[in-house]
Amino acid sequence: MKIEVGGVEAFVSTLNKWNKRMIAQANKEVIGAAMRAAGLARQRCQPHDDDDAVTSADIRAVAQSINYTHDKENISAQVFAGNTQKDHFAAYLEFGTGDHAKKYVKTLPYEYEVLAWQFFVNGKGTMREHPFLIPSYRQEGKRFVERMKGLRPL
Repeated sequence: MKIEVGGVEAFVSTLNKWNKRMIAQANKEVIGAAMRAAGLARQRCQPHDDDDAVTSADIRAVAQSINYTHDKENISAQVFAGNTQKDHFAAYLEFGTGDHAKKYVKTLPYEYEVLAWQFFVNGKGTMREHPFLIPSYRQEGKRFVERMKGLRPL
C-alpha cells in the first residue's frame, strides 16, 4: 500500500519564506531596541551637580561614546559605552567606586553584581554611581520582550 501526500514542497517553501520574514522582523526589533537603549543611556549619562569640571567632561565624553553594534546573523546587538576595551571609566561611572559602589551594586540583580566585580580595583575610589546603561537596558528590554512576543509571520 502506498499513500502520497501532495503539496509538501509548497508547504516547506511557505515555511522558509515565513522564517526569512520572521528573521527580518526580529532583526528590525533588535536594531530598534539597541537604538532606543543607546539613546536612553545617552540621556541618562549626565554629571551630578557636585561633579567637578574634569569628571563632568569625562562623563560627557562617555555619553558621546555610547553606541551599538548589530549582528544580523545572530539576531543580536550590543549597546556599549567607552572607546576601547580597556576603557573602564564607563563602568566606574555606571557602578560608582569605593563605598558608593559597595552600596549601589548590592541593589542590582545578581548578574550585574558579577559584572561590577570585573572592574573592582581596591575599593578606595570615591566616585558616586551614575547609572545610565543598565537602567536603559532594563527599560528597553521589557519593551523589546513584549514586541518580540507580538511577532507573527506576514
